[in-house]
Amino acid sequence: MSVRVAWPSALMALSSILLSTAAVAGPWSLAPREFFVDFRGGGYSADTYHDPLGNRQLLFGGGDEQRRSVASYVEMGWTKSLSISFGIPMVSVSRVPDTGPAPLTTTGFGDGLFGLRYNLKNERSAMSIELDWRPPLGYGRDLSLTPDDSLACGDANGDGDSLDTNCARQTGETVLGDGVQVVTLSFHAGTALPFAAGFMQAAGGYRYRFEDPVEQIVASGDVAWWVQPKLLLAGHYTAEFAADNPDRATDKVSSQRVGPLVLYRIAPTLDIFGGSLHTLSANNAIHADEFYVGLSMRHTGLNRLQGYLGGVREP
Repeated sequence: MSVRVAWPSALMALSSILLSTAAVAGPWSLAPREFFVDFRGGGYSADTYHDPLGNRQLLFGGGDEQRRSVASYVEMGWTKSLSISFGIPMVSVSRVPDTGPAPLTTTGFGDGLFGLRYNLKNERSAMSIELDWRPPLGYGRDLSLTPDDSLACGDANGDGDSLDTNCARQTGETVLGDGVQVVTLSFHAGTALPFAAGFMQAAGGYRYRFEDPVEQIVASGDVAWWVQPKLLLAGHYTAEFAADNPDRATDKVSSQRVGPLVLYRIAPTLDIFGGSLHTLSANNAIHADEFYVGLSMRHTGLNRLQGYLGGVREP
């Protein structure tokens, strides 16, 4: 016999959706018949998490959580002011114990992406509004706990109200995504740097979940510059914060991550890149050092200072 716990109440501590493609999206938009395609893969191996107070602790039961992902992201200009984007990730998650049983691995599609971006300004400086929908793509959305595991995680009476969701997520079956449909509305702004051959962009928004747990405030920022005609160096920041106070402290999830990105333009329409994201601070979230590599292709009239979607044209 096992205790079934709805996945939203065992909140995933670190989203793997498309391996930080938030760095791809930005305020600049594509014109009709223009497109941008991004393929990337990467992952992390983590043995610690941040508790409700933000302190770093070993995973329950020891061992590592390993996550790998291969993802595609496509953006296309639809009308003069509107572009669409979509993406599909393939995810593999392993729970690797220090001793005892063999690693438990689950592989399949994670959470998809469909987005609409409305352009408000698309010149040297730019602004846009984006609406994203991220649905689960068919994986098991429930977390299965044995009665012993449920008791060990604080659920004495079996109703789930006193369950430590950090413990439940780390000891139960692996799940490939957030487990609920998520809609995010965000505002993007950016500009070419006045003092260098580069650009900066930032975004902030509200993430709504159709089921528990709580909604989140999300933010991101990038600073990038072309140190050589074909070499771009960038720094990326991303964050999520709980929008209200849940009944359980372990359901209040927040995290801040930062990392570098290096991009090399091997042809006017083709780039290769690599980067990483590292946890700065978090609550109820895995402490991860995530690494990724990929390539991107484009057909766009944007110039080289108009974000990651920009081409080789000089401003």
